[in-house]
Amino acid sequence: MDLNYHPRIWPDREEAWEGLAQILYFVDIVKPSLKDLRHLFEHGLSDAELERVALERLHDLGARVVIITRSGGPVTISHDGQIERVEDLPHVEVVDRTGAGDAFWAGLLVAHLDGLPWTDCVRVGHAVAKRALQTVGPFPRSISRETVYREVGVTQPLPSVADRQTT
Repeated sequence: MDLNYHPRIWPDREEAWEGLAQILYFVDIVKPSLKDLRHLFEHGLSDAELERVALERLHDLGARVVIITRSGGPVTISHDGQIERVEDLPHVEVVDRTGAGDAFWAGLLVAHLDGLPWTDCVRVGHAVAKRALQTVGPFPRSISRETVYREVGVTQPLPSVADRQTT
């Protein structure tokens, strides 16, 4: 679930938390941006304090995996009692930001369905988002999963859940 929270859409922060509490019980993966968290939590917290408080609260509400993004900056992944970080998105010349967040999600989720570790999932998400940032409008064609995996250093992609046939 992408929190995508903004007070102009949901001005009452406590009401927003009540709604999130009902939803997050059913959510495995939640991806707030640091900007979302700044809107949801008390002002004046450092980035480190905000991250710590947010991770605790989101996990307490039921999220199994929390992925905090920073608009191309370092990504924090919290899962199974551990916290991991992935470096910044490599610098690219941005021609269009439209769809970059969705592209990140798409890459991350495909990699997750392929059984990759969370850090690799984020790297794949970054690689797909990078393509979106360098493309005006929608992608002209599909993206090769194997090409993206090689780009980020994943040498053995596993068969995707979507590729498995049921018997």
